[in-house]
Amino acid sequence: MKKNQNKYNNSRAKLIFKGLIPSLIGIFLPKKKNRIIFNSTTNTFYDFNTKYLFEYFMEKYPDYEVRFVINDTEKRNKLNEQFGMEHQYFIETETFKGMWYALRAKSWITSAFETPVGGFFLNINRFVFLLGHGTHFKAIVLNENNLSLIKKVYYNLIIFNFSKFLVTSKELIEVYKKAYKCSKKKLAVLGEPRHDSMFNPNLSLIEKNFGKKVLSERNVLYAPTWRPNGVLKLFPFEDMSWSSLADYLEKEKINIYLRMHPSFPEDLNFYTTQTSRIKILDNNVVEDISDVIGFFDLLITDYSSIHISFLLLEKPVMFLPYDFDEYNKQMGFIDDYDKMTPGPKPAILKTFQEEMALLLNDCNYYNEDRVEVSKFFNDYVHENCKMNAEYILEELGDKK
Repeated sequence: MKKNQNKYNNSRAKLIFKGLIPSLIGIFLPKKKNRIIFNSTTNTFYDFNTKYLFEYFMEKYPDYEVRFVINDTEKRNKLNEQFGMEHQYFIETETFKGMWYALRAKSWITSAFETPVGGFFLNINRFVFLLGHGTHFKAIVLNENNLSLIKKVYYNLIIFNFSKFLVTSKELIEVYKKAYKCSKKKLAVLGEPRHDSMFNPNLSLIEKNFGKKVLSERNVLYAPTWRPNGVLKLFPFEDMSWSSLADYLEKEKINIYLRMHPSFPEDLNFYTTQTSRIKILDNNVVEDISDVIGFFDLLITDYSSIHISFLLLEKPVMFLPYDFDEYNKQMGFIDDYDKMTPGPKPAILKTFQEEMALLLNDCNYYNEDRVEVSKFFNDYVHENCKMNAEYILEELGDKK
């Protein structure tokens, strides 16, 4: 079963073919240098790096005509109401009129391979910057293990649409050169714009959805990544006892928030019936986890790159790589997994609870390893939106 591995193939193909002729015409259209179009996954999400850089441009560069593509009508209308209908910051690119507007922009900034308008040769006479949505320690794009023929063809075609790719560390340059089949000149070593928001979490979102009480308790984010085969296990312990876990969480006043990959949601209702200490933190609560990630005291994950961002907060991480052999065969990693994951990896519930206590109560536990890994993956910590904005303006020949 490969339901996740090829989940977005149809939407990606539709985007490419729908934009094929308009994008070719767009090569010859005069471009507006002060028009910058942002977008994210499938042109329907308002999240990841582009969200934060887009809002930074709105605030700091009001003379620029910045717009964000949201092809979900209801969502687009809500966002325009939120930011002011008079501005119409959020646009569509499903109609020819919408595509024409985006194609006349001198620059496109995206968080995913889906561009504002599909097609090829998109970076001719245009600056197209892929910010991505996380620093990968997994093998990515053309480096991925067991890459399907469809994805291999897609990647080989689509990567030439981009002018530059963001990479968060000089240490990762060789990895990204192979992944994107590009030269060092196409890689921009910068910080991720979304990291700026981590240090000032939106506590009102937490209080609104989970109550004021949790603000004075200890809170753990459990954020595993998606599986190519669609099968994901939470709390994957052979000796799993829900009553034991519930008692432990209540005794220690610990809340665990479940956050699945936003593009691959899961039905989590079973877990919340086991104890009120397990809560669901899905897209309905917060679309981008960066808005609240700084609130948490501990992160639990497996193969997600979320821990690379979390390490910047100087907080502990735990890993549950219960299906490592299978995942490694399917995806692969850029280096030794244990070396890149600075935290305990409990296999049974008893150890899980003991390690959680150690991580929450001893700030030195695994700290040296966390610092070392964070430095490897992150050359920058603060003012990432500022450096990205200045980089884009410099590429446009309009640095201010």
